[in-house]
Amino acid sequence: MNDEKSKTPALMTLAPRYLAGRGGGPLLAERLKRRADAPPSAWASLEFSTEASAGTSAADGLEAGVNLADLDREARDALFGSLASDLARAGLSFDSRVVTFSGKDAPILMNPPGEGDDKKGLSLVKSMVYVLEARAGAKIYYGRRRDLGEEEFLSSLRKGPDPGLLQEFKAEPGQVFSAPAGMPLAMDKGVLAVICGAHHQGAPLADAGIEKVGVKGIITVSIAPSRLFINGLGYVDGPNFVTLLFAAESFAGARLDLRGEYEESLRPGSSFTLLTGLGGRALVTAAGEVEPIEEGRTALVSAASDGFRVNPEPPGASFFMVRLIEPEADLEAPLTEKGFTRREIESLYGFFGKVPKKI
Repeated sequence: MNDEKSKTPALMTLAPRYLAGRGGGPLLAERLKRRADAPPSAWASLEFSTEASAGTSAADGLEAGVNLADLDREARDALFGSLASDLARAGLSFDSRVVTFSGKDAPILMNPPGEGDDKKGLSLVKSMVYVLEARAGAKIYYGRRRDLGEEEFLSSLRKGPDPGLLQEFKAEPGQVFSAPAGMPLAMDKGVLAVICGAHHQGAPLADAGIEKVGVKGIITVSIAPSRLFINGLGYVDGPNFVTLLFAAESFAGARLDLRGEYEESLRPGSSFTLLTGLGGRALVTAAGEVEPIEEGRTALVSAASDGFRVNPEPPGASFFMVRLIEPEADLEAPLTEKGFTRREIESLYGFFGKVPKKI
């Protein structure tokens, strides 16, 4: 970058990159208020990725159109933070996508296992799914159908990756669940969700379905509905409501429903913060820089920032927020101070726990 652009921005809005293919349709563009931007066959919008080849770029300002991977190393580290560097050293990336399937034959997705998944540091491969909207009668398909034996299940998948082979759950807005490497997943038409998480570089869950990677390493466990979905922890902060949605070994997500000014302090240098607008409009401020954020728009707060402030316009605004974390320092200690019990905090990790269990 030239000298005028060498300073790492504290705050930037991001340009989405659309993925087209089977299961695509107009629902994604309609729900994100991006009808003019998304192609008719779009089924996923990549909001952000730490992987160089993903092409995450700024949408506005001096950095508009600049691929974040093209920043010099010092600037990129300042933007993404030390925890993203730790993932990269383990051969992992992090991304956040908004996905939907309005076609008739939605594919089965799977975060593919890697050769090093049993090694310390590579057990982080996990995605989290947060359901934003679900039309009446829509379903989520996840894990082995209970009336199928393991061998019959795998044999049927080899013949054809039919979502009907998976366990069926009613889809409802607000549901959150984890999808570790090897766990098959599909969503019915009419479901709009955020999928974010850590994955092997070059193989994110939303791109590498069973059709591409086969059934090697697939998890065949069936999960009871009462254990699949994660119950968030909500608390009031003045006129605002914060819901901690989930936590993994390397990242955590929350929903912010804001009616008044909201401030959050950050541990400088550790991680970026990603804010995706779910409704309403607000101004986000970090280190004196200001960006307007509205529904369907994503902003990145630099890891170098020590905090940010959100000022929603009346009657309020909602956001999905995600960042990389050190669980004890960034999640568990603050929640303990707020009075949440150890059991409540650990419930945020879901059925597979803080680190994906080997099934």
